[in-house]
Amino acid sequence: MQRLKLLFIIVNKNIVNKVADTVSSCGANFCHICYGKGTANNDLLNLLGIGETEKGIIFCSTTAQSVDKIYLELKMNYGFNNPGSGIAFTIPMSSVGGPATLKILQG
Repeated sequence: MQRLKLLFIIVNKNIVNKVADTVSSCGANFCHICYGKGTANNDLLNLLGIGETEKGIIFCSTTAQSVDKIYLELKMNYGFNNPGSGIAFTIPMSSVGGPATLKILQG
């Protein structure tokens, strides 16, 4: 069985749909987009590389094998290796409630 990861991506609001399409084409499943406005002060935002406060937050499930491909696409297409372009990270999913839910999350 493939290990699942929960992928979070935080980007500027104006490119959130393009980024979601890109990660979906790389194997991410069950993508959801939320919009948010940060409340941190500018020093903290600049330290994290996310100077603007209006953001799009994408979260989706993906397999551990797809993570490297997704990160590479984010670097190549959206400059994620440059400060201020966005943040992406994963957390492991250790359990899922039921086989139907597992199938949805696996695509």
